Amino acid sequence: MSPSAPFDPSWGYFTCDLEITTACGVGCAICPRESIRRPVGCMDEAIFRTIADKLIASGAQITLSGMGDPLAHPAWESCIRYVRDREGCLGIQVSAASIDPGTTARLVAVRPSFINLSVPSIHPPVMARILTQRDPGDLIAAAEGLIEACRNRVPVTIIGTRTALEQAEGMEEEFVRFWKERGASARIFPCHSRGGNLHDTDLLTRAASPGLTSPCGLFARHAFIAWEGDLLACCHDLAGETRIGNLACEELADLAARKAQLARAVPPFDLCHRCDEALRLLPLPEGTPPRGRRARARYFRAIRWDQSPGSSGI
Repeated sequence: MSPSAPFDPSWGYFTCDLEITTACGVGCAICPRESIRRPVGCMDEAIFRTIADKLIASGAQITLSGMGDPLAHPAWESCIRYVRDREGCLGIQVSAASIDPGTTARLVAVRPSFINLSVPSIHPPVMARILTQRDPGDLIAAAEGLIEACRNRVPVTIIGTRTALEQAEGMEEEFVRFWKERGASARIFPCHSRGGNLHDTDLLTRAASPGLTSPCGLFARHAFIAWEGDLLACCHDLAGETRIGNLACEELADLAARKAQLARAVPPFDLCHRCDEALRLLPLPEGTPPRGRRARARYFRAIRWDQSPGSSGI
């Protein structure tokens, strides 16, 4: 598609990260939490319901994810139940460092649409470098416990991070095979600078990016909503500099049209000059976004997310 050609604005919410809190006690080395300059806090439940109603109506796939640990929100179970009771698609992304048997039982009980569980590596020295306060064996055991508890109940995908600490050929295949043997699918993503906010060269898998030189295919398909309801360009905006509007008090269709217009710009924001996220290189979407779980799953299976160098998925 030509960068200047129009595309269906509803693509802008095809997938959506909804940040319900910025609170987090995990202390992961690949997360630049110390650089957050926008307000921190927890999403009010009334605001959550307002935004969730709009996203459910749009057919969006929602993930509770952002710059905080969703399990740190005091009402995370109510948030999941609210969307699932209305037949919306809502999953959650959490770290293995946040999981214990009690939390696992509560997650299974509320039945999110899916769980993305962050386990950065399967190699103890690398895990210890990324999660310095955690025992690698305990993290693997926690993940295995969640997989078993969710079996035939909730789909679990293990999310790994390929850092500069382990670049051996075949490591991604090893990671996927390890978790497949334990009953879970797995994907692994290259560690990038999170919009120029992460600077540890022991972790980054690529040199500094020249920035965005074509329309951002990820921005065109994916939305990030901060805990106050602000629609931002992406979760890497730690200062709130890319605010497009607020879903709690503005109509989703209006913001979708605004977002679609921005998505054709190169770059749409100054932040994009610092971006080295591989998925930014995806082409702009065409046609109408698939609606419903099965149609969405077929789309994910068919699209080549590896069109962007170094990418292993979305």
